[in-house]
Amino acid sequence: VGHGRKTVVLISGNGTNLQAIIDAIQANELSICLANVLSDCPEAYGLERARAASVPTTVVDYRKCADPAEFNRLLSEQLSV
Repeated sequence: VGHGRKTVVLISGNGTNLQAIIDAIQANELSICLANVLSDCPEAYGLERARAASVPTTVVDYRKCADPAEFNRLLSEQLSV
């Protein structure tokens, strides 16, 4: 979604800030390409907001990680794609 620098947004909840970003892109007030929305919570409503705007989503569920280091490694891997 959008044009310009590829950007990933990190969310963990309702995604109200994400929605503001999506709205600004759609109104041509923000020149970025929303490349992915990344969440640590598969139930985050913000993921639905992203999908409704045709933005790809990725979940790295911290609850399935052995420890914070594993979570950070998986998160970093997703950000470097």
